Amino acid sequence: MPAPALLLSVYPAWRQGLQDHYALVLWIWLGLGLLAFLGSLRTDAPYGRHQRGGWGPELNNRLAWFLMEVPVLLCFHYAFWTGPGPKTGPFLLFAGLFSLHYGYRALIYPWRLRTGRKRMPWAVASMAILFNIGNGTLLGHGLGHPTAFGLEGLLGGFGPGDLGWNWGQGLAAGTSAAAASDMSWPTLPWSGGALARVGLGMLLFLGGWTVNVVADNYLIGLRRRSGENASETTNAATGQSGTSQYRIPQHPLFRKVSCPNHGAEMLEWIGFALLTMHPAAMVFAAWTILNVLPRSLAHHRWYRAHFPDYPPERKALVPGVL
Repeated sequence: MPAPALLLSVYPAWRQGLQDHYALVLWIWLGLGLLAFLGSLRTDAPYGRHQRGGWGPELNNRLAWFLMEVPVLLCFHYAFWTGPGPKTGPFLLFAGLFSLHYGYRALIYPWRLRTGRKRMPWAVASMAILFNIGNGTLLGHGLGHPTAFGLEGLLGGFGPGDLGWNWGQGLAAGTSAAAASDMSWPTLPWSGGALARVGLGMLLFLGGWTVNVVADNYLIGLRRRSGENASETTNAATGQSGTSQYRIPQHPLFRKVSCPNHGAEMLEWIGFALLTMHPAAMVFAAWTILNVLPRSLAHHRWYRAHFPDYPPERKALVPGVL
């Protein structure tokens, strides 16, 4: 049976198992994130500027990014829209924000990359695809099945009424999907604390998304200028594949840190977790940090190793700290 057909045949049954053991799966998924984090600290993932041989068959870098990012978008929306939960104001906002980020990452960003003939190992792309299938399904399922959280079991008694959205005071205890569907903006408990948290969550998400896109655009443009003027500059470094040029970023966003795009992505999903106060969103934010932090540290080390004049005061992610 072809791999896509096999996946389509297994996925519905896996979804039903997820429904029955959602809290446990979230804990297991978080544990896998910690293991991946420890592995990434020991070994730099072999793609981009860290590309090296010995990782098996490879595919085109642009195609790899597309194949890695599309599954999270598809799995999230399938799990969300096929769930019995409400598709009203707040839930549509959550789905819209998620789509804003991954619509760009999956459908636009890969085709704007200027990576020459650079390739990515299938092993790396496959691991990323599995990661995105899991993350997208867990988050979409949780937002699409608000009566199946198992919040009390997950959070040790910290019930949905304490989470801020309230999720209908008892959704996790068994409120029917019909009653949950009545949940809309006017019925939410808009206390001062909830307003502050929602406002902060929106600010972090939209601000992080904006910085992420601006930083990406700058790096893509820098790669283009480096390729055109490589013979005119002395602060250009060639990636290990020998096909791409790198230069020290001078954009204001990069003055204090090497990877503002990575830091901004972390802030995005922290903001999303604050906004939704959903356990799956918290795990999603944790996975993002555990995945991106080692990559940022690796980039920072790479810059320092390849550019003797790299600004000594520049940190990897947090100005003056890390």
